[in-house]
Amino acid sequence: MFYRRFLRFLVLALLPATLVATPIKPTPKQVLKDVQRPETKFIPARAGWNGPENQTATSVNPLMERFSPEAQRAANRAALLAISTPDVRIWALLAMIIFSLRLLHRKPTRPAKVLPVKQPPAEQPPSYLKAA
Repeated sequence: MFYRRFLRFLVLALLPATLVATPIKPTPKQVLKDVQRPETKFIPARAGWNGPENQTATSVNPLMERFSPEAQRAANRAALLAISTPDVRIWALLAMIIFSLRLLHRKPTRPAKVLPVKQPPAEQPPSYLKAA
């Protein structure tokens, strides 16, 4: 369904461009001039037939240079440096988690509750004064 609509839109969009275009009607003189034009000759390259043209070149393919031992050492050094560099955002996140957990774990401080204590009477009844 979608393809039919798309094709219909494509045909209707390109139809005015084809209707406005005028056909090319070359004259016989132009046709003869095109035929008589000399053919372009391409000379094949000789590089690589008898070895590389530049004898001092160490690598023919620049993409293969990344696999050389020197490039591998440099890439390993860069990776170790990137790993060993601490990320400030991670440290900030850890500090925020620690402080938020401490704030959540803190017990609320309430004022001490005053409990009235009943004082014993000053005069003791005689039952308390008996010997054990």
